[in-house]
Amino acid sequence: MTDTHPILHHKRNITRYCRMLTTPLTNIEREYIHKRIVQERIELERLTSAASESADLTADRAAMSRQNPPNASNLFLALG
Repeated sequence: MTDTHPILHHKRNITRYCRMLTTPLTNIEREYIHKRIVQERIELERLTSAASESADLTADRAAMSRQNPPNASNLFLALG
């Protein structure tokens, strides 16, 4: 099964790795899993901040279009 939503994919990986830490592991395995958790959290943070920025940009554009609806003169100035 593949996830189509990358944020959910990384959250599930983090959960899975944390569950693995509750099992008997060698020190090398434990270190590897800790490293993978950090990598997954970094990628999750990158994706969530990108999604947040995208949502903010969309909201800003919607607010601007309500304040200043497009017309021929606005388009001319924007292209000018």
